[in-house]
Amino acid sequence: MDERISTKEKILNAGIDLFSQKGFYETSIREIAHATGVKTSSLYNHFPGKEAILDAIFEYYKTEINKTKPPEEPVQEMSLDRLRDKFKESFKIRQKILSSPRMEAITRILWIEMFRNPKARRFYRDWYFDENLDSCAKSIRKIQKKGLIGKHDPETVSALLNAAMNYYFQQLCLLKADNKDTAGLEEQRKKYFDLLLNLLDIKNRM
Repeated sequence: MDERISTKEKILNAGIDLFSQKGFYETSIREIAHATGVKTSSLYNHFPGKEAILDAIFEYYKTEINKTKPPEEPVQEMSLDRLRDKFKESFKIRQKILSSPRMEAITRILWIEMFRNPKARRFYRDWYFDENLDSCAKSIRKIQKKGLIGKHDPETVSALLNAAMNYYFQQLCLLKADNKDTAGLEEQRKKYFDLLLNLLDIKNRM
């Protein structure tokens, strides 16, 4: 298999590196072309401009996050133990994907641009807070019909699960940025996530 990176992929990588280090507005097309090793005119053969590069970066981020969703299973065949395993499995996959250098860099772009770039803000709001949370809530409803968790509001459960993942990942990024040990955070993550799952457990239904 040919593992050579295409010019378009090189441009995308350069955009990720530069946007995460300098910011979207502070990075020029000329700088991206120089970092890629192509002429500016050649870059336009692959992307019409910086906005298109940012769009491609966000689309890549979305695709990678969607990989963390566990495969669908017939709800009637699911047990409580299997449900807990699926939650933990999904969290571990997301942790692994988000901890890659490329995804960490894209996360920095989102953090940098969220309050000053309408495109970044729309992406985070429309996809993460709407599409992503809605998809999770639909899965929660199916599980509730099976009687595996209590009749909690599905949107709230979805928000709590995603908040747990985000809290852990943000702390992880901050510790890694300062070259600090993350072992304690991992133990904290396990306790926090186990507590959250117990609160959703049918045995603890109010």
